[in-house]
Amino acid sequence: MAFDMSIGLGPKLPAIDLTEPRTALSLPLRPLPGQIVNPTVIVEVLSDSTEDSDRTEKFAAYRRLKSLREYVLVSQRERRVEVYRRDGRRWYLEEYGPGERLTLESVTIELDGKRLRFSNLNKVYFPESGITKRELIAYYYSMADYILPFLRDRALVLRRYPDGIKGQAFFQKDVHEGLPEWFKTTPIDSEERGKVIHYATAEDRASLLFLTGLGCIDHNPWSNRIGNLEHPDYFFFDLDPSDGTEFSVVVAVAKALHEKLEALKLKSFLKTSGATGFHIFIPVEPVYTYEQLRTFAEIIARQVTAEHPNLVTSERIVAKRPAGRVLIDVAQNAEGRPLAAAYSVRAFPKAPVSTPVLPRELRSRLKPESLNIKSTLARLKEKGDLWADFWKSRQQLEKAIELLSAQMQGTRKRDGGV
Repeated sequence: MAFDMSIGLGPKLPAIDLTEPRTALSLPLRPLPGQIVNPTVIVEVLSDSTEDSDRTEKFAAYRRLKSLREYVLVSQRERRVEVYRRDGRRWYLEEYGPGERLTLESVTIELDGKRLRFSNLNKVYFPESGITKRELIAYYYSMADYILPFLRDRALVLRRYPDGIKGQAFFQKDVHEGLPEWFKTTPIDSEERGKVIHYATAEDRASLLFLTGLGCIDHNPWSNRIGNLEHPDYFFFDLDPSDGTEFSVVVAVAKALHEKLEALKLKSFLKTSGATGFHIFIPVEPVYTYEQLRTFAEIIARQVTAEHPNLVTSERIVAKRPAGRVLIDVAQNAEGRPLAAAYSVRAFPKAPVSTPVLPRELRSRLKPESLNIKSTLARLKEKGDLWADFWKSRQQLEKAIELLSAQMQGTRKRDGGV
């Protein structure tokens, strides 16, 4: 059911669909005094807002209202928005006039036939920038088509921030209580725990928003699909700088590593980590084990480390790393040890996003803090989805291994080895 909000509500807005989460999550309005109303009054208003006032429409509207605790109604004729809240059998009406702002603290919506309940929407998750849980959910609603290809058909490791980035966070792997009936989990045997772990999945927009509503600021998928636990379909390099390292140093290492991969004829995809580091992902055919991919990546990392000793360190202990150095970490290429997905928001000040970048953007002026929840959509419109071809680019490594072996032999000869 769509209504045109362009009349008398400030700037021209697109038609609003009452089934759209964005309608319930954020409208350009704020509250006025309320009053108690009767559900039959709501039905009459609904029929007045449409051209169809027959009994069937009224009955359908009344039935919808009986199953909801909140209902958002846009009335063109009166040029206002009405929010109806149910308290037991009674309905409470709040009216919102032109140019005012509506910010529901909690709301129930239906998305693709799935019921979702969001609470604490006005809670500030990022205090330094005032970004709320509502804005985080709205971001993932808008970005679902871009992030879901990297979450579907994969187990997820949840890190929940129910009180935002300044509150207590915790990891959660086993997810089996308090779930809507439509939410899917995947059971995986855990040798470490000696039992089956039910991991969350995000197969669609509703699942993604449900997890975000639990306080998941970032989303972290396994590198393998659910049906093939032993064979990932990508591996990655995690560039992890020592404390105080300028991001320009991270960029220089990323550029050197990308050039190394190009020399091996490998297609790689680049993104900021959303924190102080950088990620380089290589899509592969799911025919290699984690150990094989980790070993291959380790050889490449050692080569880049040896070629750039003033920029790269092999020291894994953070406290022992020399200042101004970057570790090329490949150890997380292992079962159940994921990195944040592309387009995932990270739990740091200003809500940075793990943002895909082009190789030509690997310059000292690249500033990861400018790639955040408020700039990502505009960047997408300008540059497009830079990881759109990721799954079309899965590759085999045999030729790259041959090239790498030849390079290593050439290096030994230059160094006077056998």
